[in-house]
Amino acid sequence: MSNTLIHYFTGTGNTAHAVQLISEKLKASGHEVTVVQVSYGVLPPMGTFDFHIVAFPVLSWAPPVMMSRYLKKMPRLNGTKVAILVINGALLSNGKLVAGYTGQALEEAEKILRRKKIVWAFTIQQPSVIPT
Repeated sequence: MSNTLIHYFTGTGNTAHAVQLISEKLKASGHEVTVVQVSYGVLPPMGTFDFHIVAFPVLSWAPPVMMSRYLKKMPRLNGTKVAILVINGALLSNGKLVAGYTGQALEEAEKILRRKKIVWAFTIQQPSVIPT
């Protein structure tokens, strides 16, 4: 059984919602999942995991400062696979989602974790306006 650790910071709840959905899908597929919400004073767990997911919203085109500090405190992962999930806003135009902008958020997180074997990273765009 695969053992996954999800580290996340949420501001408005969009990242928490995405993490909940991912966690449920992984558990339904037979994975063991541990979830850590990053907040003041929380340190990364020191256990061994097969896979890490790091999730956070874009704040001022960057990762939240609290998340950057947390990532810097993570122990060496010795080749463990890591995915970065960046949640950023987007706009709706004529009923279609217009691409948002992650700024340097993804690149900054990758830079911090570069020595920890990043395998892929992606973004999820959340509409800023709900259509009426």
